[in-house]
Amino acid sequence: MKPEHSMAFFYHDSLLIKRMQQTTIIYGIIARRKSRAFSFSMYLTRTIPMTTKSTVIIGLHNPKSPTNVGAVMRAAGCYDASQVRYNGTRYSRAVRFQTDTQNTQERIALVEMDDLTAELDKGVAVVCVEFAVGATSLPSFCHPENAVYIFGPEDGSLPQDIVDRADHVVYVPTHGCMNLAATVNVVLYDRLAKSIGQVDDYQQVIANRDNKNRLKVKAASDQVTQ
Repeated sequence: MKPEHSMAFFYHDSLLIKRMQQTTIIYGIIARRKSRAFSFSMYLTRTIPMTTKSTVIIGLHNPKSPTNVGAVMRAAGCYDASQVRYNGTRYSRAVRFQTDTQNTQERIALVEMDDLTAELDKGVAVVCVEFAVGATSLPSFCHPENAVYIFGPEDGSLPQDIVDRADHVVYVPTHGCMNLAATVNVVLYDRLAKSIGQVDDYQQVIANRDNKNRLKVKAASDQVTQ
């Protein structure tokens, strides 16, 4: 082979190799993106739908504020929890339901019991919500279908022995800490947001809005008839 031919083949081979490398990089990026999309898809499919058969119980360890407990009761009603449990003596000494403006106690049981994890049906997972080393951040947590969520008091933390018995320990990654009622609302909303299934936005709004509310989103005005 003549030298000029050899150089031509070398140049052609080098160009081919370069293109192959570029193609490999491009497909590598695509593969990574697909992998991330697949991982996110898998994450979504790992979430559990909230159904009428799901068990959601709220456990409050030695709560202090009756107003906070009232707000927790209201949150339980909004997110279809079946029961609120509490222990300790502080709440019982000053029991009021000033914040429970929807009389949720008539629909949801408020039960005093020393052991918040007692008398649970089989398959109900214990989820502690606490700033504990090794806890899972709430945004990355996959909620069990059936769970009792245990929250510490407004002015303290859960005992270590309760955390040790938990199936899961999660924390809300905020700057500083929220009050008890706010934390319960955030955790239950996170559960709802990760549930699988389509929501009928129209029916949801109509069923839950104030009876004087006639607000409409401009783009959806034609769809709203009430």
